[in-house]
Amino acid sequence: MWTLRQVYAKNLCAFKQLDYTLLQKHTTLIFGNNMDNDSQGSNGSGKSAMLEAIAIGITGETLRRIKMDEIINDAEDEATVSLLFQNNTTGQYLSIKRVISRKTAQIIKVSIYYDEIDCNIKHIEQAGVADYNKFILETLGLTKDDVFSNFILSKHKYSSFLSSSDREKKEIINRFSNGVMVDESIAALQEDMIPIQESLKQAELNVANHTGRVETLQEQINTAITESTERSQKKAERIANWNEAIAGKRAYIREQNVLINKSDELLEQYDKTDEVLQKLENSKKDTGACFEIISERFTSCALPLPKDFAAISIKNQKELEVVTTEYSNVQQQLIQHEKKIATAKSSYEKLLKQHEKFQENFKKKSTKIENQINELLDSIKKLDAENSNLRSQRTKLEADIASLQKQLAGVIVCPKCQHEFTLANDVDINEVKLRLQDRNGETQDILQNIEANEKRISDIT
Repeated sequence: MWTLRQVYAKNLCAFKQLDYTLLQKHTTLIFGNNMDNDSQGSNGSGKSAMLEAIAIGITGETLRRIKMDEIINDAEDEATVSLLFQNNTTGQYLSIKRVISRKTAQIIKVSIYYDEIDCNIKHIEQAGVADYNKFILETLGLTKDDVFSNFILSKHKYSSFLSSSDREKKEIINRFSNGVMVDESIAALQEDMIPIQESLKQAELNVANHTGRVETLQEQINTAITESTERSQKKAERIANWNEAIAGKRAYIREQNVLINKSDELLEQYDKTDEVLQKLENSKKDTGACFEIISERFTSCALPLPKDFAAISIKNQKELEVVTTEYSNVQQQLIQHEKKIATAKSSYEKLLKQHEKFQENFKKKSTKIENQINELLDSIKKLDAENSNLRSQRTKLEADIASLQKQLAGVIVCPKCQHEFTLANDVDINEVKLRLQDRNGETQDILQNIEANEKRISDIT
């Protein structure tokens, strides 16, 4: 990404000479002293002239919609504007120098080098001023509209980035970050992960389905016990059938666990391949060596390798972040489902032991146990209903928190007085922070209540 490091101007507007080095990762407020009219404060002190120097240096055009010779100081015949950019990724420097004269054509000098003492300075030669302007904008990854609408703002040329459409925002961010460059191998890896993820989801659905069926069978067993007086002759046969069905379902659960383990191994192999690709992206190896390493990894994983080698080097880096986020979500979901399976197994084993003990004493305690089961089921239903209500409240609070955080995301801190303000005049930052703190506290209380209810349900089951 290119950053503006230095601005130099001579005989431009009211400036005889301007040489300013910009601070990076800071918001800079410029205050001036109006030497003509004390009542105007900073107005007319030359702040907009500095923006003119930046606009002319990048685009070759002025912000004020005036002729180029009118921007030259009245006492001089020519003006000079120089800009210095630095690319934090490649370490390159881009130097732009423009000489504007009342009598002759504009003179432009553009050079690229790697440090200030670099002897191998590359001087850029173009046919005309328009070609130089085009080269500068393409090198910076911007368009003229981007510069005047989002980077250099004035009352004459201004279009709010926040009020732009989603498509325009994405286009601006992609051009600014060079996000259209990404390795096609990442996309291929993501495509190959899709069937594995679908298989994993299907296996989890099957486990949940059969777990539900096991619970249904358990309820049917309880019903059969209550009717044992009338069907005492068939009780032993029915119990054997239920035990056989339970054994079958447990065997099916073990098979699904084996499939999940295989999926985990395959995902782990893909994860190692992804780590290799990320290291290659951050390395300084040439493209040929990187492609050979990628070919070996893809061959070992039985993944198809893209044939269009030229297209591999120009893909979207933004997509890589999306893939990483999605993969992390899949891992988290997998862990959650494994926990659910373990919880279900534990609950099932507890119920099975209770059932075996119940079979030994069902003649004496059938009525009492039935009443206890009904009371426990009622308690679970009440706790589930209470949890559903708490989750609804939590969803509303999270929506409110997201809205408050969005308001605080636009807060600007004055580096001089540390005053916080936003572009929206109707936002009280302190009130928003207090509301956000209250909402977070309410959310924590709800989470504690849900956790307590789930613990009670776990104790019951």
